[in-house]
Amino acid sequence: AYWNEFMNDFSAAARDYEETVRLEPDNYDAYFGLAYAYKMLKDETKACDAIQRAIQHGSQIAVDLKANFCR
Repeated sequence: AYWNEFMNDFSAAARDYEETVRLEPDNYDAYFGLAYAYKMLKDETKACDAIQRAIQHGSQIAVDLKANFCR
């Protein structure tokens, strides 16, 4: 997922990050990568949803980042 993000292939990055959070629901970095990928794809709803899911799984950092992704 990170490689796709690095290569600016945000659709593939989002797909891979979604798979990562499905397999590792407490992988907060994957939620942040997912939110960023969706933001770059101009899908604010899905970006905010990714941050909300990180919060639901206990990420305090996601609470702090929420304002950046949920407007």
